[in-house]
Amino acid sequence: MLLRIVDGSDDDLSTLLDLFNGYDELRGQTRSVWAAPGPGEMGAAIEALSIALVPGGAATIIAGGVALWLRRRAPGRPGKLGLRLELPDGTKLYVDAKGVDDVEAVVAAAVKPWTESR
Repeated sequence: MLLRIVDGSDDDLSTLLDLFNGYDELRGQTRSVWAAPGPGEMGAAIEALSIALVPGGAATIIAGGVALWLRRRAPGRPGKLGLRLELPDGTKLYVDAKGVDDVEAVVAAAVKPWTESR
């Protein structure tokens, strides 16, 4: 699964990667996908996170991590950005987390079919 953040800062994906790597179940399953540097740029920013979906509770772990990250990122303002998910079968989802109080439930529901049946 590829996870992209819409309307976030350059550091958002790296802080989310750090959080995911704190979970035993996701450690080694998540990596950075780097964008190609633009003209005159010395380096590139992280474009997305690639997460190997594993059977079991991966959807819950990913959703819980995203919800925790959002709470840390914007205290008092839950769900203030969108997430683009590209699943292994090519399905692309956009999760609009703007104004959603229970981001965890939204993300878990979005990725659940791809984690439970594998």
